[in-house]
Amino acid sequence: MKCKIKVALVDDQVMFRKTLYNYLSQQESIDVIFQASDVSDLESKLKHSTVDVLVMDLFMPEVVG
Repeated sequence: MKCKIKVALVDDQVMFRKTLYNYLSQQESIDVIFQASDVSDLESKLKHSTVDVLVMDLFMPEVVG
C-alpha cells in the first residue's frame, strides 16, 4: 500500500475550496486531511493533525503573503 500525501486546504472562498477538495479527493494518492476558511481556523486544526502539503490562498482578509 502506498502512503497517501496528506493535504490541507485553506481559502476564504468556499466555492473554490470545495471544488479543489472534490478534485483532490478523487486522486488515489491524496488524502485531504482538513479544510480551513482562515488563518485562525488553520492554526487550531494544525494543533491536532499534521500535513505534508498546505494549499493556501495568499491573499485572505487576515493575512497577505
